Amino acid sequence: MRPAMNESKDLINVDSLRNDSTLGKYKGRGYSVVILDTGINNISSYFGNRVVYQYDYAYNDRTTDDKDSHGTNAAGIAASNNGVAPEANIIVLKALGRVVIIYSPACATVANMV
Repeated sequence: MRPAMNESKDLINVDSLRNDSTLGKYKGRGYSVVILDTGINNISSYFGNRVVYQYDYAYNDRTTDDKDSHGTNAAGIAASNNGVAPEANIIVLKALGRVVIIYSPACATVANMV
């Protein structure tokens, strides 16, 4: 599943941000974006080699595959090559197996870490 940037970048005005004379120069270089969600499908054409750490706290392993694409979409908006911070590193902390789960013990654990 690929990030739904075409649908969402207009909603959050990414192009306006990139064209802003003050804010447009900030692209996340030197920072990391933490994705606390359903994981991420690490698609190199969208994220390059910028995923610097990932762990699945929902299932207690290092596989952060996103089964329903919600986390991948969030990561795409935040830090894909067309996202808000296209040069930021990405830390993936999978805390939910599926987005329909409102709360999980893993989510509370990970939220306290950040």
